[in-house]
Amino acid sequence: MKMKKLSALILCFTMLLSMSFSAEVYAHEEDIMRTENYQKTKAFVDSGDIYDLGLYSMEDAVRIIGRQDPDFADLCGEPQTVASLAVLISQEDDEFLKNLMVFWYNYLLTQHGFPVTYSNTSDYVSYTLTLPGGKTIDALLYTGNSTPDTYANASSYTSAILLSLSSYRYNCHSYAWYNIHSDNIYWIDDPTLFVNSAQLIATQKKGWKKLPQGVSNWNRVTYSHKNELTHSAIVYVSGKYMLMSKWGNAGVFKHTIKKCPYYRRTKLVLRYYSYQTA
Repeated sequence: MKMKKLSALILCFTMLLSMSFSAEVYAHEEDIMRTENYQKTKAFVDSGDIYDLGLYSMEDAVRIIGRQDPDFADLCGEPQTVASLAVLISQEDDEFLKNLMVFWYNYLLTQHGFPVTYSNTSDYVSYTLTLPGGKTIDALLYTGNSTPDTYANASSYTSAILLSLSSYRYNCHSYAWYNIHSDNIYWIDDPTLFVNSAQLIATQKKGWKKLPQGVSNWNRVTYSHKNELTHSAIVYVSGKYMLMSKWGNAGVFKHTIKKCPYYRRTKLVLRYYSYQTA
């Protein structure tokens, strides 16, 4: 019975967590590796007991494995374990073991309430995200535990409606093109592969197609200023033409085209995209 569960979870991990972390990490990796938390986290991974995570949900694993291994229970209660796991993930070559660590990592982010911003690069680990069609894109994984402030200038956009709270983990490009949910953990600076999806999707009949104007729900919009792609958003029409987008490390807002920080009166180019399945 356990092997059936394990096989199902391996398939689930392969489909939902198809990501590979690069070996390159920021300089603070050495500081993390000197901590007692890192040594304990690594010891748990090296012991092989981490494979038991494939038999349970994380909630059950904390309860069942935690009874047998107090160190594991302690690690699940320590916010520092997030940073330790990020370093271990970036160094791991075995895909299944890596996915188990990502499974644990995602759980800890939720448990410790980490919204996680792009304010201090020393708090990020570089990794490579594998996309549909086999292409890869550079992204960042936040390892800090700071909570970003609410957007200081939000009062300048009184018609904007806050949909999700501030988070350091993901930005507008990641929100619009990769994952619209608040559990997104990817900060993506360059969404070119999504915008030019002929490079991304193996079947040329599928992908994002540029439109003369975006009028349907879930069309994507990019803001470009002086040839620089500065913002990505999602069309959401509900009586009124609106967009949904994440404002940097601030929250996700519903807003009009003009009522957001990325709108410029001059030299602004808006491009619209619709996903084509055939």
